[in-house]
Amino acid sequence: QNVPEISQMVLALSKFFRNSLSEGRDIVPLREAVSLVENYLTVQNIRFKGKFRFEVLAEDSLLDYRVPKLILQPFVENSIYHGIERKKDTGNLVVAASLEGDDLILRVSDDGVGIPGDKLRDIQNMLADINPAADHQGNFAIKNLNSQVKLRFGLSYGISISSEEGCGTTVLIRLPAIKDDKELREKSLLPLS
Repeated sequence: QNVPEISQMVLALSKFFRNSLSEGRDIVPLREAVSLVENYLTVQNIRFKGKFRFEVLAEDSLLDYRVPKLILQPFVENSIYHGIERKKDTGNLVVAASLEGDDLILRVSDDGVGIPGDKLRDIQNMLADINPAADHQGNFAIKNLNSQVKLRFGLSYGISISSEEGCGTTVLIRLPAIKDDKELREKSLLPLS
């Protein structure tokens, strides 16, 4: 029917599914996690008819660092569904990677509607494990990812979230800067799959 978006979406979906398999590995080079999230964003942007613009900023020198495969996608999904979709006009979403000393920092930022203060405090308390018995109402994926990072790499790593209602949200993911599989085996506190 001469609709270019269909072929673009099919190609992005096929790449997304191929990357999400990653031969069963749960820790992959950042380039694979970035490719996964770029394809996911392409599909969602077509689905939402250009409701948002996105940018992925990761220098080539960072693309070999090892990260959990699906570390970015849930936060990008949250940015779209809970931040940008609820915004009246077009939104912006940025995924960025940088080095900070011996740490790899991943950021997912949006200029969506933001998180109300009381809900943000609940999420921050959950991430800090202040009230582990609390019902985390829909934040299970965030808690699970944070726990996985801490269990694998140690308590100094994990996820933090900042937000301002009406302005947007930023998720910061702190990981050890691990360049190869040998270093991954040395720094991982869990067996590799």
